[in-house]
Amino acid sequence: MRWLQTQPLPGSLSASRTKFVAPLIGSVNEGDAKRVEVIAKYANKDKNGELVQVVGVDGKRTYDVSQDKMNSLNEEYNKYLDGDFVMEINDLNRGDIDKVKDFVLNSPYLFGASESDPENVKMSKVSLAVAYAQWRDVFSQLSL
Repeated sequence: MRWLQTQPLPGSLSASRTKFVAPLIGSVNEGDAKRVEVIAKYANKDKNGELVQVVGVDGKRTYDVSQDKMNSLNEEYNKYLDGDFVMEINDLNRGDIDKVKDFVLNSPYLFGASESDPENVKMSKVSLAVAYAQWRDVFSQLSL
C-alpha cells in the first residue's frame, strides 16, 4: 500500500485511490489488533497483570514471551495471517478500482536509486519498487 499511497495523483484519481485503500487499511488495522491480542494471550505478565517488555541489544522493546509459549503464539498468529483478504467488486466500486488498476499498470513512476543517493534513500526506493511490483502483479491478474 505504501507505494500506492505515496503517489501524487490528480483529484478524481486520488479519491478513487482513497476509496480503494480504505478497506485495505481496515484489514491492516484488524491484523495489528489481532497481533496485540495474541501477544497479550501468550506474553509474560508482571504482578499487576501488565505485559512484561524487554529491551533487546538493538534497543528495541518487545514483549517477553517464554520459549515454551513462542510456538503456540506463532502458530495462532500464522493461522490468522493465512486468511485471505477479499474485496467485493460491485457496481459501486468497479469504476474506482478500474481507475487505480489503470494507474498501477501504466504508472509513469520511475524506479531506481542513483549512486549519489544516501543509503537510506536507496533502500526506500528499492522498497517502493518491490511494493509496486506486487501491486502490478495483482492488478495484471484482475479482470473487471
